[in-house]
Amino acid sequence: MVFADQPALADIDKMNTQDSGICYERLGPALDEALREALWEVEQQPTLQVLWAGTPLRSAVELERSD
Repeated sequence: MVFADQPALADIDKMNTQDSGICYERLGPALDEALREALWEVEQQPTLQVLWAGTPLRSAVELERSD
């Protein structure tokens, strides 16, 4: 995703980025827990809050099978 430059996003390159851990094959309680954890992460990080509320200028999705 590409967002417009904003002061609130200045430290985005310093964030501890990692795989979200969300796997759509794990339906039910496991998926619920993964989504709750993702929401908790957003609530802890001001930069993620700005991204969550923002509208990207453009985006692209590339899917790869995880084995």
